[in-house]
Amino acid sequence: VLAERAFTRALGGTCHSPVAAHARIDGDMIDFACEVLSEDGSEHLADRARFAVGDLGIPVALARRMIAEAPASIRRLFEPGT
Repeated sequence: VLAERAFTRALGGTCHSPVAAHARIDGDMIDFACEVLSEDGSEHLADRARFAVGDLGIPVALARRMIAEAPASIRRLFEPGT
């Protein structure tokens, strides 16, 4: 849950934002899948990462990179935070 929240917070997202994040613990690692979408869902970016439990820097970096690469229809929906 902490990784999912870190990802969403780094996007500047809320519970109403078109974003998905799913973290699954596998031993001492987290398998993380995420997606950001345009309002109508016609455009989206998805990614995955695997990192150590407790390393919240990875989902934050992932969010920042995804927003930087996102089309304007997605970028305008988010106000990246820390």
